[in-house]
Amino acid sequence: MAEANREAGGGTQEKKIRLGEMIAAAVQAREATDVELLRQALEPLAEAVSSGPQSTGWPANLSFLVDRGSAERFLAAVY
Repeated sequence: MAEANREAGGGTQEKKIRLGEMIAAAVQAREATDVELLRQALEPLAEAVSSGPQSTGWPANLSFLVDRGSAERFLAAVY
């Protein structure tokens, strides 16, 4: 669609909006996948995990309860 818009001299306003919507949806889907991968990687190292409400400005809103004795190992996995 981006190529078609370029070939059409930029495309119509409707086509530009549709392309933007498609890109935004793809980014949201990728973010959701990334959050799930993050949760799967860190959950085994925590006592409990809690998901907060979705928001913007950060990739994930997850809280992990980690035993003090396991904190160093958890942090190493994060970094």
